[in-house]
Amino acid sequence: MIRRIAFALLLCSPLPALAAEPPAAQSLADAPLAAVRGAAERGEAAAQFELANRLFFGQDVGEDRAAAVPWYRKAAEQGHADAQAVLGMIYHAGRGVPRDEVEAVKWWKRAAESGQASAQYHLGSEYKYGLGGLPESATEAARWYRKGAEQGNAAAQSSLGQLYEDGDGVPQSDAEAVAWYQKAADQNEATAQTALAGLYADGRGVPKDEKEAAHLYLEAADSGFDVAMAYLGDAYAEGRGITKSPLCAAYWLSLAAQRGFTVAEDGRDAAMAKLSAAEKADVARRLAATKVPDEGLLLRPLCPSERLTITLTDAGIVEVMASFSTMSGYPILGLEKETRPVTVNMEDATWEAALTEALEGLGYGWAREGDAIRVTPLTRPAS
Repeated sequence: MIRRIAFALLLCSPLPALAAEPPAAQSLADAPLAAVRGAAERGEAAAQFELANRLFFGQDVGEDRAAAVPWYRKAAEQGHADAQAVLGMIYHAGRGVPRDEVEAVKWWKRAAESGQASAQYHLGSEYKYGLGGLPESATEAARWYRKGAEQGNAAAQSSLGQLYEDGDGVPQSDAEAVAWYQKAADQNEATAQTALAGLYADGRGVPKDEKEAAHLYLEAADSGFDVAMAYLGDAYAEGRGITKSPLCAAYWLSLAAQRGFTVAEDGRDAAMAKLSAAEKADVARRLAATKVPDEGLLLRPLCPSERLTITLTDAGIVEVMASFSTMSGYPILGLEKETRPVTVNMEDATWEAALTEALEGLGYGWAREGDAIRVTPLTRPAS
């Protein structure tokens, strides 16, 4: 299985999980805090929303979620749909205010009726599960999911796909489920990727394709979705659509279990039982080297069967070696004084081959040294 590695992705910072859509006026986003506050105090809804965002996320001012809520409310009461949607999320999550699902529904409904896509998704979910004082209604859920989905909201697309897969509130249709899951999966929505993988694995709505299923499980697992991690571990254990590897099965099932998906525990134990002591130690090393950010891709060692395509021209050596350290799970030693940039272009390569290529261009080789990679100058034969 080939992965296209973008080193920038390994280094980027996550976006705030609660962030609403960008402010309507770009000038406000760039304006000094004092100017934003002045406009907000004059009653400008967009400025009130911007000020609330800065207070909530601590941008140019100390984080103060409780102080942000009144400004979100002021903007929301003026009909600012994004503020209404965020206010709904704040009450749903209890961030800066006591948790209040009824109040969340009130604001989501106002935003949804104004066409705000994320609010349409959330309102659909409240109907789906009968929350916030709403009656449980899959039909209403489908109606609101569709509104959000047609605007490109990935969560709404995924949820609508699930309704079609289950025949809940809409006529059952694997083809429709695939179509909506695919739209969401194209936006890297992990639940949709996992659900779509299941349809490929079973040949429902699409031709059976276990390789594509494994690819989708990997995409979702790398986003931090524990259910996909467990399915991927099972695929490695049985060699379904991917090279069979008890070690990688144990790694992914262990990671899923660590993240609270207890269903993976039996599979983890079965996979671990097939490993030697050295392999168990390698699984432990890989787990210790894995970082799961709140947002964005996992930072983890690659499995032995994983291949990558890498294209780098004059890239910073510190960042590149940090990425190879992540992919290998080993610290890389011996380049502390090196400053020259790295150029490497390889397709369908192991991380070992890519690292060799990158280092040889600078006159270095490498070797494992205990629990690290040691880089040394290449020795050249005397003429």
